[in-house]
Amino acid sequence: MTTAAIRSVVGLEQRAARAVQYAQELIADRAYFVGDRLTLADISVSCGLALWREAASAAACQRSWPTTKN
Repeated sequence: MTTAAIRSVVGLEQRAARAVQYAQELIADRAYFVGDRLTLADISVSCGLALWREAASAAACQRSWPTTKN
C-alpha cells in the first residue's frame, strides 16, 4: 500500500469515528434521532454508519494484510 493510500485509510477511520461520536451525542438522552419512535432518519443514519464501519474495517484489513483482496 502506498503512503498516500495509508493516509487515506487513516483519514477514513478518523471521519468514521467522528461520525459515530456525533451520532452518539445526538441520541445521548433519547432512543431515536427524531421523535419518540423509529423513523426514516434512524434507518438512514444506521445505514450510513454501517457503510462507514464496513469501509473502515475493509481498509484496516487491507492495511494489515496488503496482499489480501477484499
